[in-house]
Amino acid sequence: MPVRNAKYQRPLYALPGGVNLAEFDFTPTWQELEFDRYHRAKLIYEKEWMLASMKGLAEIGLEIEEQKRRNALADEQEQIYEWFMEQALKESEVNKKFLARCQDELDGPYLRAQLAKLDKAGKEIRHELAEIEKTEMIRRGVYKGRR
Repeated sequence: MPVRNAKYQRPLYALPGGVNLAEFDFTPTWQELEFDRYHRAKLIYEKEWMLASMKGLAEIGLEIEEQKRRNALADEQEQIYEWFMEQALKESEVNKKFLARCQDELDGPYLRAQLAKLDKAGKEIRHELAEIEKTEMIRRGVYKGRR
């Protein structure tokens, strides 16, 4: 009598002759049941471990992205600071020239008056030196000028 497969409902002819499936016990043993329970527990543990690992990797990825964002922000701030310092340097040179011109305008009359006094003092010193030299030359008898 051929044995029928429940799925296909047709006779099973692949068995060797003289083999009766009714003689076999297909209920699992306690070792097989324990192995199945161990295997399911292992799968659950591995699934939880993978979820925890993926969560950790996601947190690391978020931290990396946050650090990239901070670095980009710091670079942008550095560029802004460099631009500001460049502008400040340009403006400081312009301001120095402007302040020098303003100071010249403010101090101009005083400096011209001081320069005139200096020229007058220089003329007086040269005149006195010429007089001293002339009297010395007369004393030595070297000078023969008008008297």
